[in-house]
Amino acid sequence: MDRQGAFPFLNPREFRLTESHADDVALLNRLLGDLLREQGEGDVLELLHALCASAGTSAKADCTKTGTEKIIRILRAFTIFFHGLNKIEEKETIRVNMLRQNLPASASRPESIAAALSELRGLGIDASQIQALLEGLEVIPTFTAHPTEARRRAVLDGLNAIVHCLADRMLSAGVPTLDEPLERAARIERDLRRLLVQLWETREIAPHSVTVEEEVANALYFFEQTVIPVAVWLHQDLKAALEANYPGETFSLPVVPRFHSWVGGDRDGNPNVTPEDTWRTLHAHKALILDHYLAEIDRVERDLHLSSKLVRVDPELLKSLAKDDAELPLPPSLRERLADEPYIRKLAYIRERLRATREHVHGLKDFQFKDDDVPMRDTAYGNRAQFIADLELCRRSLISHGAARLAESGPLAELALKARLFGFHLASLDVREHSEVHEEVVGELLEAAGVLGSARYAELDEAERVAVLTRELKSPRPLVPRHWKGSERTRDLLELFRLIRHAKRHLSRKSVLAYVVSMTHGVSDILEVLLLAKEGGALRTRGNPPTWHCDIHVVPLFETIEDLGRCPDLVQAMLKHEVYRASIETKGSLQEVMLGYSDSTKDGGFLAANWALYRAQERLAAACREAGVFLRLFHGRGGTVGRGGGRANRAILAQATGSLGGRVRFTEQGEVVAFRYSLPPLANRHLEQIFNAVILASAPGRGQPDVDPAWPEVMDHLADHSRRTYRKLVYDDADFWSFYCQASPIAHISHLPIASRPVHRPTGGGAEDVGLHSLRAIPWNFAWTQNRYCVPGWYGVGSALEAFAGESDERLRLLRKMHREWPFFQVLIENAQIELVRADMDTAALYAARTQPKGLGKKFHETIQSEYRRTKEWVLKIIEDDRLLAHAEPVLRTVEMRNRLLRPLSELQIALMDAWDALPEDDRGREHWQEALLLSVTAVAAAMQSTG
Repeated sequence: MDRQGAFPFLNPREFRLTESHADDVALLNRLLGDLLREQGEGDVLELLHALCASAGTSAKADCTKTGTEKIIRILRAFTIFFHGLNKIEEKETIRVNMLRQNLPASASRPESIAAALSELRGLGIDASQIQALLEGLEVIPTFTAHPTEARRRAVLDGLNAIVHCLADRMLSAGVPTLDEPLERAARIERDLRRLLVQLWETREIAPHSVTVEEEVANALYFFEQTVIPVAVWLHQDLKAALEANYPGETFSLPVVPRFHSWVGGDRDGNPNVTPEDTWRTLHAHKALILDHYLAEIDRVERDLHLSSKLVRVDPELLKSLAKDDAELPLPPSLRERLADEPYIRKLAYIRERLRATREHVHGLKDFQFKDDDVPMRDTAYGNRAQFIADLELCRRSLISHGAARLAESGPLAELALKARLFGFHLASLDVREHSEVHEEVVGELLEAAGVLGSARYAELDEAERVAVLTRELKSPRPLVPRHWKGSERTRDLLELFRLIRHAKRHLSRKSVLAYVVSMTHGVSDILEVLLLAKEGGALRTRGNPPTWHCDIHVVPLFETIEDLGRCPDLVQAMLKHEVYRASIETKGSLQEVMLGYSDSTKDGGFLAANWALYRAQERLAAACREAGVFLRLFHGRGGTVGRGGGRANRAILAQATGSLGGRVRFTEQGEVVAFRYSLPPLANRHLEQIFNAVILASAPGRGQPDVDPAWPEVMDHLADHSRRTYRKLVYDDADFWSFYCQASPIAHISHLPIASRPVHRPTGGGAEDVGLHSLRAIPWNFAWTQNRYCVPGWYGVGSALEAFAGESDERLRLLRKMHREWPFFQVLIENAQIELVRADMDTAALYAARTQPKGLGKKFHETIQSEYRRTKEWVLKIIEDDRLLAHAEPVLRTVEMRNRLLRPLSELQIALMDAWDALPEDDRGREHWQEALLLSVTAVAAAMQSTG
């Protein structure tokens, strides 16, 4: 126990952490205490100590009387400490995985690419089977801008600098480094103190709402700092693992991983994303990757000062140099200096072509989407294939004269690999829009064209809509002339489709690949997008009889329990539609389907949503097999368990049999992006676990164990009962919304400037129509995390298990067997355990107690607490243990340590909410009270390591 620390009662060794972990926590505590004293915050330090030493909210209520200025500084101390704890845990994760490098040669790091291929080799899977698996392998992480990152970019940068200091400190004093001062330990502590001052004096919350442009810049930061190098590492790991496990065999490697992004293209409920924003985003993607390639040329040059007087150069390279000399001659002095260094000469030409390409792209930044072409300089690269060809030419020449090591590893090989992975587009941008918007716009276009007579499109039934849309898709004429002036929304959407066409022509064919349709309910929702694409020039017919070519994959998104239940039939109907089927046949007969985890859980609860998602995967796979097309599932997972979070590799291994096929796409959302991609080794570990799971789950003869036919029937029973229990709490009680709003800080979460998108979906009914139905799933989960109920991750599970097996030992034995042998049920119970451990009913009771009338809060708390106890009891029965997460001891230890500080922080938040409610509307200090409240939200989010 460090009595000089910011939290003197906190003794990290009491929680049986590793020596390294405990030492870092103790250091952070001591340095934060020193910081507060140095900053003249002795009174704040005393208040902080008193808050943590006292019990109950009365002491915290007294604290609010000290004024907002001191409260804000107290909350900032909490926040900085929890952020520091999070970075320490990240460093520990990296340290543990680094130590696994020292495993015996016969072993591999668990859940790595090498471990997967070693297991397959042990099962007798031969090289031809591995090659077939590789040919279908697709791993596509997709960054989204969902509003769950509560930290500013400046704060994230400071925290990353701290974790680098801690990593330096982790090195033994006896280990020499070649780029550090001799007094390294003293330097590291000085840097840590400086960085803590920097965080202390930087506003935690941005002074304004995040703009779309800032969201794009934040996403690109992670691409530049982490994604680009880690993608190369993973590809190299795959190559090395193949060579180690199948020596002497030659494999054709897939271009994996490939990244997509929604940032700047997700329009669903976000009026701030315009076609101009989307164009600037695509432009920024291409500009960044070209700048990266230009910088990498310098690295390659340092590696290839090879003289033609010492080596034989491939004639093909010499012929290429002659062509380059004719097209863009170098200055005579430079040409003379490089006369015997052919590789440096070639790189000089590559640099000039990249510069010309970059200049051309610079001229496209404010490009208007017109039919006339933008001329490109002859010396620029027209596409990535030309760039790759130049790099491969250098590699072949190196191999020809015995320098294969320079060709197959090092800067040139890495640049050639990056060019294949990221092309000239960096990441494909997805566009997303709500189906209701398409319906409205298509209705306006049809009315303007006069094709429906006196009828209105919105009043047609589904069959009539499909008939009208099919007829118009087959018609060669446009519905409206190019310069027709409709409503602003219609003009905006047509402009978007013209943008897609031009982006593919002028930026990259891979710039936009997918258009996601939120809330897809029928085939017409998909055909509407095709019709809009036709109007915008992104869907074209060729030949006679005509074939349809669409520039984009139209991806249905199924989000509610009801839609998940009927989506296989809907996809089957889509695939039978002549125009739609033709549009995907030009894309390799690939059908992508997105599954929404957040809204389905908000709709039906944790257990029912997970089972509906599993059944949808199973039936979608069967429907696509029957139709003769490939299926790629796109999993819309969030950070918390209630939004599909949890261990992604375990979730992949638990997918329905036959639903994977080597292809997986998944979202990386909000704070999850910062957690998984802030440090390259963390991203490396996260993605290698994904690869491990996809390879194992897709391998012939290795997939999932057979599912007992009785088990789905059990799950049907459990899901039905769980859903009814959940909806009885959330939807069937008219008083629930009042309880939820008072017993959580949901009213304040909407004021956090953490994204460009509102927390409520637009309803058209004005402010008075805002409620549970319009609330997005992200803030829904966020608020339950803040008040420690964590309802979306477990509620309804206990009642369902008890109803099924409460009076039957035989049924309990069946549930235990399901848990032992069925990966899906294992993951379901494991994720429920995570949220049960994160929940704290004693703290939650304090939030419920502030509800008016008092009886309302008591009623709902007792209902939730009763279900919590029931769920915990039955989960323990099934796992046959006396503790939740007994298999994850390190997780339990860190949760226990955090809870020691979380309770006083939650009590302070409650006191602030009470004080806010008591403020007169015209109180001049409301702005400062709101800042304090928002800081309490970010502090709890840091402590819980999640928001939405």
